[in-house]
Amino acid sequence: MFRLLYAAYDLATAIAETIVRDRFEETQDRVLDESEIEDWAVAEVMATDPLVLVDLRTTGLLRLGVSTDAARAKEHREGQRLSETIHESYAVDGLLYSSRLTAADCIAVYDRAVEAKLVASPAVELVRQSDLIPALLSLGVSIRSGKQ
Repeated sequence: MFRLLYAAYDLATAIAETIVRDRFEETQDRVLDESEIEDWAVAEVMATDPLVLVDLRTTGLLRLGVSTDAARAKEHREGQRLSETIHESYAVDGLLYSSRLTAADCIAVYDRAVEAKLVASPAVELVRQSDLIPALLSLGVSIRSGKQ
């Protein structure tokens, strides 16, 4: 068993991948209540050494002979199985993939590489993040203050 650290290239993608996901399908009301993001924090993560990542963004899945559902489906079972196989079979640090929600780059870093190759800035509460509103607007989402 292993653990993963998921990281997105930008704040909007991180919010889309962790909070928004598919919650606004078939609805016009694209509003998050502030209470829904109060428990989230954001940190900037940087690599101290180059990461060895399996690139699943373009032809990676095709070359591996794996269904594209492994990286692009709502259901994550195939992706989890693929990740387990890669973790057990190859000396790599993780996976590079495209967000199915924003198409931006994301990485999943295996726990064996997190301490050895990554450093993070102190976490900042998401509600205090200066780029929060622009990130939400880029996703077509607004926020409702809990204080009214």
